[in-house]
Amino acid sequence: EDFSPRFVLHWLIHNADLFLSKVTTATHGTCRLSTDVFKQVLIPKPPKFHQEKIANLIDQTLEIVNSNHKKHIQDLNKSIANAFLFD
Repeated sequence: EDFSPRFVLHWLIHNADLFLSKVTTATHGTCRLSTDVFKQVLIPKPPKFHQEKIANLIDQTLEIVNSNHKKHIQDLNKSIANAFLFD
């Protein structure tokens, strides 16, 4: 196993636009992403130890961002409720 699954997941998410730009649409509306696209993509392959460190750092960063986002949404909801309930 040469790749950390979490490293690959983060890499794929980060490069989603690359894949979405390769999607074709049939005349009847079905979208298709050719497997040839995946065969041509080169995923960087740092040592597995570094892959895990990178994935952990991204996970920690996302946890902080999501926590702050959730707090801001809660604060905004309180502000909106106060504006409508107490004005």
